[in-house]
Amino acid sequence: MMKKIAILTVIGVLLSALYLFASMPEHVARLQASGSERRIDTGLLVGYSDRNDTHAWRGIPYAKAPVGDLRWKAPHSPEPWNGMREALADGSPCVQFWSFISGMENGVEGQLLGSEDCLYLNVWAPQMTQEEVTQQSKKLPVMMWIPGGGNIFGTASTYAAHHLAGSQKVIVVALNYRLGVLGWFGHPALRSIAESLPDASGNFGTLDIIQGLTWVKNNISAFGGDPDNVTIFGESAGGQNVFSLIGSEPASGLFHRAIVQSGYMTTTPRSAAENFIDDESPGLALSSREIINHLLIFDGQAPDRATAKSLQQGMSGAEIVKLLRSRTKEQLFAYPGTLAPGQIDYQTPMLLRDGFVLPKQHLLQRFTNTELYNSVPVMLGSNLDESKLIMAEDPQHVTNLLGLIPQIIDEEAYDRQAAYQSQQWKAYAVDEPASVLHQSQGNNVFAYRFDWDEAPSGWLLDFQKLLGAAHGVEIDFVFGDFESGFPFDMLYDDQNAPGRNKLSQSMMDYWGEFAYRGRPGTGVSGKNNLWLPWGSTEGDFNVLDTHSGGGIRMSRESLDNKKIKQQLASDTSIESQEELCRLYVLLFANPEQNVNLWNSEEYENLGAQGCANYPRNEISMYN
Repeated sequence: MMKKIAILTVIGVLLSALYLFASMPEHVARLQASGSERRIDTGLLVGYSDRNDTHAWRGIPYAKAPVGDLRWKAPHSPEPWNGMREALADGSPCVQFWSFISGMENGVEGQLLGSEDCLYLNVWAPQMTQEEVTQQSKKLPVMMWIPGGGNIFGTASTYAAHHLAGSQKVIVVALNYRLGVLGWFGHPALRSIAESLPDASGNFGTLDIIQGLTWVKNNISAFGGDPDNVTIFGESAGGQNVFSLIGSEPASGLFHRAIVQSGYMTTTPRSAAENFIDDESPGLALSSREIINHLLIFDGQAPDRATAKSLQQGMSGAEIVKLLRSRTKEQLFAYPGTLAPGQIDYQTPMLLRDGFVLPKQHLLQRFTNTELYNSVPVMLGSNLDESKLIMAEDPQHVTNLLGLIPQIIDEEAYDRQAAYQSQQWKAYAVDEPASVLHQSQGNNVFAYRFDWDEAPSGWLLDFQKLLGAAHGVEIDFVFGDFESGFPFDMLYDDQNAPGRNKLSQSMMDYWGEFAYRGRPGTGVSGKNNLWLPWGSTEGDFNVLDTHSGGGIRMSRESLDNKKIKQQLASDTSIESQEELCRLYVLLFANPEQNVNLWNSEEYENLGAQGCANYPRNEISMYN
């Protein structure tokens, strides 16, 4: 867990820097649109006209503000309002440190922003009057987007869904949910006062998303959507949350298809989330008990950790709850290093194995039996160069010209490490779960690999080589938005426009068809190559690329860690024994993997010289 969150922090910092190369989105005044009036269970709304013949409604409260005594409780239904509510502006992002996906353009690394009053969502729908909605012969599919960002960054306002909603004739919902220590926090003191199992779970961010799905069930028909045909989709941590909802019993019946984009299946045992770091079953560095230690030191009640631990162990549950509830967001997030610009080290536990909201077992174990999870059609995939987004910030591989322009030091070594790490991402986040789900639920599991890597290549800055088909790049293609959404527009120019626009349309077509019928098929238009389910004789997954990159086609190149180990051991392109050993550590000492892949004997005898001279704990996981 700690490694994954640290990596995602690096991603946020890097993309914040890359954002400097992107043009700023234009802000247009939003005016009420005639025909966009809607009545939901809490009152009347009016939205605005967006592009691609859509209406949009922003900043709709889907839960009561989780402040005061509602902090660290399951979300409550929102309060009704009187009169017509303008849904023209985004709700506040949830509390987080500034990043390019925080929903605010102006900020610096380490700056805390957002509000605890943040449980809002946005809706896009094809333009219809209220009368036309009422007279619909058939309601439209609903797609609920769960933003990513390591479950510590992110907000719905980053994404513009007008193109996806308008072109595919679907309803798109995007929501905020509590992040970090406010989203996932378990402690015996909080459980002792909990009034329900959800309150006791610690999974408040997950429960927010479930509350959002409940809102969709109760209200989406007012926008023309079908509450009995809801697809959840998300990227990175958003994909992780999709995986968790597939395994969550309280989410049962609230969604009917699921799309995981570059997600992973990590959940956190309660001991890791709550224990002291020196317990027999050690907790993580920012477990709930260690956070309380930090608060006691921050308050001046203890001079050091040992004193804080002793003091905490003598406190009653009521005293601990009072301490936690009385602290400001700034105090709750003031861990060592977190508020200094450029020094974010924010690794609180996420997705807690409480046994109610999320199972106590690893999700992959649950996916072997359809009675143990929400068995729905699933589409999942990763990008060809996932890890390049992380590596582009690695000083061993990249230097910065003039302190700003990234320059790769050794292109061959850079590509070699990127290939291995990206292949392994695919193995444990796509191919392994796809195989297990296929065995348990049959031919309604679909996989992809996104290969588009045609970014501009200049003499000063080569985005094609630096990033390629990196983590997150596919988001713009899914939303069909290369201007106002996810800020990757430095990757797009007139030369690559025809190919990427065509690929984006095909991807929206596939995503839309999956939302309609639970299979991507040939897309809503019926004009794309047939996307077959995992396990087909023609291949396991669909490669998504332009014509110049080989086009859209099925592939049999599925991966597992056994294949990756064999490839690594026989790779003659690796330049030194040290590089070979280092790659083994990077790949197989990863705590995020679904099984333990480390083999000490294999490591010591790897290659011609073995790795005994390169102890595992002396090789950096980040170099």
